[in-house]
Amino acid sequence: MKKIIQIVLAVSIIMVTLITFNDVQADSGNDHLISSSKSVKKYAYVKHSGNIYDVDNEDVLTKSGIKTKSYGSVRLKVTKKATAIISGHTRKVYYVSNGSIAGWVRKTNLTFVKKGDVNGAQIIAYAKKFKGTPYVWGGTTPNGFDCSGFTQYVYRKVTGKNIGRTAANQALSRGAKQIAVAKAKPGDLLIWGNGSSAYHVGISTGYHKWINAFKPGRRLGNASYATFSNHPSYAVHINLDKLTNY
Repeated sequence: MKKIIQIVLAVSIIMVTLITFNDVQADSGNDHLISSSKSVKKYAYVKHSGNIYDVDNEDVLTKSGIKTKSYGSVRLKVTKKATAIISGHTRKVYYVSNGSIAGWVRKTNLTFVKKGDVNGAQIIAYAKKFKGTPYVWGGTTPNGFDCSGFTQYVYRKVTGKNIGRTAANQALSRGAKQIAVAKAKPGDLLIWGNGSSAYHVGISTGYHKWINAFKPGRRLGNASYATFSNHPSYAVHINLDKLTNY
């Protein structure tokens, strides 16, 4: 009898161990937060397409079925950060929103920016769609651009903001901050001339190159600074929060 009891106890212990092990395995297989969320105040744009996660009361993350590309090109508010286990790996995650879509996103899917910063990558990607467009004096549409008509059009379509019509307007706009050409980042404006005397403008693509509507007889495209008559006088960084909507 004593031996039977020992066998029953041993079997019971094995069963409990297996059940506990299976529960642990099931829990460890879930994507979940492993740290308390902390409040932050940041801004970001989508860098890569990825999952947006919802979180329940037990900190389990579930895919919302919506991808980060749904945020589009708008600037996102980042209000919380945490550490999570996703697909068995430790990841940094941030809670972001654009007013209509909100959720947790992996850090690698975001590009963090200062408040008011332009999404330079999207400015350049959109600007390149018009390579080969003919130069038209006074042109402000894809049928033909002049230099400032092109920059105004690109900024309006990507950001919804009005940077002004002429090179001088853009150089002196409320959102313009003058910086050295060497500090220009993709999406910044490059200005030839000074202030109200500015006579040419293009968009920096980085690495001492730019994209612009050059001049009559030459189609819109990429080039190095040296391909124009001289180097740009300075660059302008745009703060979107200081501009009016178009």
